[in-house]
Amino acid sequence: MKIIVESNLHITHVFEPPLELQVPEDTTLKDLLMELTGRYVSVKLLSEKGQLDADIDELTINDKDFFTFNKGLSTCLNEGDRVRFQIQMVQIGGG
Repeated sequence: MKIIVESNLHITHVFEPPLELQVPEDTTLKDLLMELTGRYVSVKLLSEKGQLDADIDELTINDKDFFTFNKGLSTCLNEGDRVRFQIQMVQIGGG
């Protein structure tokens, strides 16, 4: 099934959302985040304990806040779902 991934994070030639990913029918949100982390090693979405990484400010499925889902990371995804995550980015000054 097809899932759309959107993010504020953009790394030229490495990670350029929006992405259309083909995933198995029984894919959970955690499975998707693990898949993204495996494909794009520069993008850390899960902690070493398998929890949502602290740098993620926002995570939604079809514009619904992740924290409203009873199953959390075990929430199953459906065909055509739009998953969006926003990464906290520290501003670097320059001159």
